[in-house]
Amino acid sequence: ETLQKGWGLGSGISLFILAGVAKEVWWACLSPLPAPDGYMWGVLLFFFQKTFSIQSPLSDFFYRGVPALPTLFQLIVTVLFILMLLYLENVRVNIPISHGRFRGVSRSFPIKLLYVSNIPVILTAAIFTNIMLIANVLNGTPLAATPIVDLIGRVNVVNGSYVPVSGLAWLVTPPRGVTQVVSEPLHAIGYVLILALFSLGLSMVWLSVSGMDARSVSTQLVDSDIFLRGFRSTPGVIESRIAPYINTVALLGGLTIGLIAGVGDVLAVIGGGMGVLLAVGIIQQYYQLILEETIETHPGLMRIIGK
Repeated sequence: ETLQKGWGLGSGISLFILAGVAKEVWWACLSPLPAPDGYMWGVLLFFFQKTFSIQSPLSDFFYRGVPALPTLFQLIVTVLFILMLLYLENVRVNIPISHGRFRGVSRSFPIKLLYVSNIPVILTAAIFTNIMLIANVLNGTPLAATPIVDLIGRVNVVNGSYVPVSGLAWLVTPPRGVTQVVSEPLHAIGYVLILALFSLGLSMVWLSVSGMDARSVSTQLVDSDIFLRGFRSTPGVIESRIAPYINTVALLGGLTIGLIAGVGDVLAVIGGGMGVLLAVGIIQQYYQLILEETIETHPGLMRIIGK
């Protein structure tokens, strides 16, 4: 709240999410604590230990003997995952616009592929968490022997943790890592598809309730005295022109972000598929905020970066 009131950049919640994911990535890559396999926990330190001990650093590429230990495969997938997200964050369609008060000055109205951002995945994660919570609660009540619990899912307690073994709770919990995916391929495919479909549906819901639909955007453009070049400056005309773009990117963006998060989860991306997805989006937002603050302080930078 203090950050949002002007004492800093961004929001406190975003900063906490980013710090949590960064901590997981740092721990998995550079933790010097000893691991059960006899090497250091951090995968980069493990790699150098293997190399300097004249052993093949690729001998434990997929599995290091304990499921919780990070592997070289996870590190490579995480790097590729981040690069792909950075690319998708910058895919956009630019619609030429003009301002009514400044004739002859033209700009572009960008519509990003990830138009609805990460909101659909966040809402989907909340739904999945609630399913797990309901399953955990019901399995400890007299309703545990009813068909309702069979549908929601049954759980077993393993080392103090609740592990779903059937029903919706099992389906919305991803198998993490290549070894688990190979042993449960249908479970992995089902999880990715369900996450993608939920994300697709929630992206359209969020498009309507958040004021990001074509009608709301066209009204905002007209109120700001902005119009599309070559068309009348009325909400109906502008809406008819931008609606195909907005509806298409909302569908494709929601589906794409769901598929990426799901694949990241089942491949055990360091920090989690959803976690890295949120972290990259937050870093992108902070980059834009810092760039805007810097340009306001040093206007001459606009010519350097081509703005």
